Amino acid sequence: MRLIILTVILLSQHSPPKFHQLEGTWQVDGKNQFEVWHKSTNGVLIGKGYKIKKQDTLVLETLQIKQVNDQITYTATVPDQNEARPINFILNQNLKDTLSFENPNHDFPQKIQYVFLTDSTLFVRVLGVNDKGFSFGMVKQ
Repeated sequence: MRLIILTVILLSQHSPPKFHQLEGTWQVDGKNQFEVWHKSTNGVLIGKGYKIKKQDTLVLETLQIKQVNDQITYTATVPDQNEARPINFILNQNLKDTLSFENPNHDFPQKIQYVFLTDSTLFVRVLGVNDKGFSFGMVKQ
């Protein structure tokens, strides 16, 4: 009985993040730059970052969030960086209110963080060494 209670307490403290909140189209505050996310048939979240310049849509990155063994992995592929090879970031499951995907061995970024402010607004931080980087707000369309 104690084991069951302890398991319930541990699961409630480390409940899985609500990745479904990312689904949809998000616009960077004040810019024609977007992230769009949808769930594939196998449950993987597929995303892309893009911007609209005049009549053209320019894809900046392709994104993916999926479970790999016991870790949740965020994979970013940027066409003009890292020879277009995918870079993996692992979810820091110790943070309660932040989706923080981390790869301390990558030059920049080392952390990509999503903080949901409401159902339709979020704050994104892109951080490198010593948590230096940039941040921006996004609004769900």
